[in-house]
Amino acid sequence: MTAPPPTGFATVPLGGQVPEKLGDAASKSWVRQIAAKVNSLLQGKANASLAITLAESAASTAVVDARIAATSMLLLQPLTAHAAALLYASPYVLITSQQSGQVVFAHSSVANSDLNFNLLIIG
Repeated sequence: MTAPPPTGFATVPLGGQVPEKLGDAASKSWVRQIAAKVNSLLQGKANASLAITLAESAASTAVVDARIAATSMLLLQPLTAHAAALLYASPYVLITSQQSGQVVFAHSSVANSDLNFNLLIIG
């Protein structure tokens, strides 16, 4: 089941006419695939998030992912109470190094194994 598109955004049509020439069939197939991907993006399916767990009893955690660029905006969403406390309370989480394919988060060393976050990667 495909979710309906958000209101205010028109979808890209997936249908179309039968191609008149074989050369048109190949290009129309690609257009159909592109339309499906654009519709997925309009429905919020951007493949831009990653589940991470910060290292227990450590002062930093490295995250490696090909989608990370040196200029990406990285946002953390805590998934547990301990993760939220680390992010929003007196302990801290900050980026100390960011380059193509990798980011290093510095954080308070706490003895909790459930420092689970969703990492949103933009750009």
